[in-house]
Amino acid sequence: MTPTLVQALAEALDGRLRGSYLGRVCRPDAWTLGFEMNGGFTLGFCWEPTSIAAGLCTWRWPRGAPEEILSRHGQGARVERVRAVPGEPSLRVEVSGETARAFIWEAIGRSANAFLLGESDLILWSGRLLKGPIRTGRTGE
Repeated sequence: MTPTLVQALAEALDGRLRGSYLGRVCRPDAWTLGFEMNGGFTLGFCWEPTSIAAGLCTWRWPRGAPEEILSRHGQGARVERVRAVPGEPSLRVEVSGETARAFIWEAIGRSANAFLLGESDLILWSGRLLKGPIRTGRTGE
């Protein structure tokens, strides 16, 4: 996915989501995550390398078993802004919650990932751990 496409997606989502609250967390598998939103739709993300996607779905997702940290820190957070990370194919959903500050979705091929960030952009949760020497996605990085 290109930075230009992610920018267009960010602008569309920002207009729809600003001021909304992240609802129940849906985690049907290891590669996908959704937040039920008011209005009967789901804000969904997939970072599986061959099926990278993000958007609003008009149907309810299978709930699955999300990690407790996602429910505790993401659910109920208010969407303040959705923006693209300049020059990168990454989407940043900035939220105000008890400790959550942002949800990041990266659309960078095999390294695609999703993160829930807290204070000072420290990782609270990562969709998957990477084996790179610079960034792994471990909690607290």
